[in-house]
Amino acid sequence: MRLWLARVSLLLLGGLTACAPTAPSASLGGAAGQPAVERRAENQVIQIGTAFSAATLIPRGALPPAPFLYWPMYDNLTQFGPKYEVRPAVAERWAVSPDGRTWTFTLRRDVKFWDGTPLTAEDVAFSLTQVLRNRWPAIGFFAAVTEVSAPDQWTLTITSRQPDMAVPNGGSYLWIVPKAYYEQIGADAFSDKAMGSGPYEVAEYRPGDMIRYRKRSERHPFRQPANAEIVFRTIPDPGQRANGLRTGELDLSAGTSFPPDLAEQLQRSNVTVLSQPGAVVLLTMSQGVAEARNTPLKEKRVRQALNYAIDRETIARVLYKGTAVPIAQAALPSSIYYDETVKPLPYDPALAKRLLAEAGYPNGFRLPGGLDTSIAHGYRDLVLAVQSSLKEIGVEFEINFLESGEYDDRTRAVGGKMRGDLWAHATSDANGFGTTIRSLYGCGKPVPEPAYALFWCNPAWDRLMDQALAEPDPARRQQLLHEANRIQREDWPAIYVVATPVQIAHTEKIRGVEFTLPIFYGFDTVYRIQ
Repeated sequence: MRLWLARVSLLLLGGLTACAPTAPSASLGGAAGQPAVERRAENQVIQIGTAFSAATLIPRGALPPAPFLYWPMYDNLTQFGPKYEVRPAVAERWAVSPDGRTWTFTLRRDVKFWDGTPLTAEDVAFSLTQVLRNRWPAIGFFAAVTEVSAPDQWTLTITSRQPDMAVPNGGSYLWIVPKAYYEQIGADAFSDKAMGSGPYEVAEYRPGDMIRYRKRSERHPFRQPANAEIVFRTIPDPGQRANGLRTGELDLSAGTSFPPDLAEQLQRSNVTVLSQPGAVVLLTMSQGVAEARNTPLKEKRVRQALNYAIDRETIARVLYKGTAVPIAQAALPSSIYYDETVKPLPYDPALAKRLLAEAGYPNGFRLPGGLDTSIAHGYRDLVLAVQSSLKEIGVEFEINFLESGEYDDRTRAVGGKMRGDLWAHATSDANGFGTTIRSLYGCGKPVPEPAYALFWCNPAWDRLMDQALAEPDPARRQQLLHEANRIQREDWPAIYVVATPVQIAHTEKIRGVEFTLPIFYGFDTVYRIQ
């Protein structure tokens, strides 16, 4: 692996950076000795390059790392402030019952869909029911929910099987669709003719390629975009995105990051690169797949061995130039789920081989389904490094490089069948409660397909997560989350690699970029200067 990493260090085709320079100032015609006056450009069409694409306009994929693709056209039940404090959106206020199991949300009465029909509690209840019924990714935020109802037009109730203090936070990832229209035209037609209540309408959509949003003439009740159009262009290659920023064909890049050398070049070209810790890279081992295929990954010592075989320090130093942090848990240091006593494992291939031998695999083994990864995630070199490391202890597999739409369908969609035995992805603390992890792990919450579960089930972990989410005291909640974290680490349901930053980059002509949280952000405030 070390020879392989030495070659990759010359190429640096993948990786992230943590550079966050001060935004360059603009000198736009001010008199000598006087500060320049910035003037807004007449053309307010904002071109955004991203590695991600929307295979559908149904917001089933509205979860990290690219929820911003849906932000212009849909409204959320709630929204976040800078430190995950929950703020009103479609819901103007909310309260929880004395037993902590039922949340009641009171909605605004002035939000309308594009056809002029009011957005009501029935639409919100329908949207959440779609998440639960179809197991869309946002289900991780509502894992305990058992009932959703609309007692009247402007009141929504969400009931859980146990107290869940994180429900209002999850509301920030509930994109609201119009029930009557959705049911009238059906899911397939809605994907191409979607309608929301957001301040932008869809002007042009090419699945997997681009979305052009145009600001609507009707004034939105609580969102006031500063631009006229937002265009998202799917550009998986970071070099092409960088060239677009240099030439001015792109105004921003969002959702994924640049290799360190490329980020430095962009900064020298007066491109602002904003970055913050935002993702833990995991190679999850699906319990359902392992059991269905009867692979060695069912054995705990095998999973532990794979973790000892990874040289995280070299990956962080060579691939990411020190901007990534070696890690051995499914949490960022900024998350309340993170336990600082859980340290990264040492690189010990001898111990890895010994554990494999004890588990009955002295000569290693081959995984028939290989490893699934999305090219949009930018983990090409990382998964190649992992493949090289595991080959050194006798564990071999192919890597399935998938387009983002195919990757989502195979790993998320109802009826999708995972190709890989391993699943390369990122997780984060998307809601301030660390509950994003519940979209990956849990005993039947949400209920997976029997033979192809993305989730790893450990009842002890599940009980602790239930207790933590039911706990109103933040200090006690964190203690419970740390206990759950340690149980998860001892079970080795994933290969933990590194914690990486996330980025937004923009040209010197762009203002109004708000990047206070690593996952939850939109572009209403962005505008261009002359």
